[in-house]
Amino acid sequence: ARKVRAFSTPYEGDFRDVAPVEMKLEDYTAFLDQRDLSDEEIRRNFSYVFERLPDDEGPLSFARSPPKLFKDQILLRSAQFTLGGQLMGSPLHYHVDAVNSLIFGKKLWFLKPPAEQEFRKTVVYEDLVKSEGPQGLRVIQEGGDLLYVPQDWAHGALCISQCVGLAHEFDVKVQ
Repeated sequence: ARKVRAFSTPYEGDFRDVAPVEMKLEDYTAFLDQRDLSDEEIRRNFSYVFERLPDDEGPLSFARSPPKLFKDQILLRSAQFTLGGQLMGSPLHYHVDAVNSLIFGKKLWFLKPPAEQEFRKTVVYEDLVKSEGPQGLRVIQEGGDLLYVPQDWAHGALCISQCVGLAHEFDVKVQ
């Protein structure tokens, strides 16, 4: 069975000395279902799955392929699988061009142009409570939608419901 690792902020283990919540994928989905029905303390668990998929990925290998719309036009840098519950997500960050595919659920995205970019290492929901969230563009993404984020645009996302998604970071091929 495929195991997943979850942090309160994607890649949190890279900048804080914290261990991820690690469990089988089916146990994590059961946790999300239980979390929706639980008391306030359990709902405060923001452990979000945001996994960079290796080239030799087994069970989630389908997620390594970018959307067909981009076929033969990009050079894939990385692919990520995302899975989370209500109020989980990723804080503002930026990188190369990316396309974010939401397979299931609904997300609220925060976007800022390069001149206003930020990189936060915080829990996105806690940012919202403290400051009403980042200023800039806000976009709702629903299951089946693709969201293209240009290079160096700051972006973060908050799951409005349980969400399953894919993210593909890439370079554009020069024609």
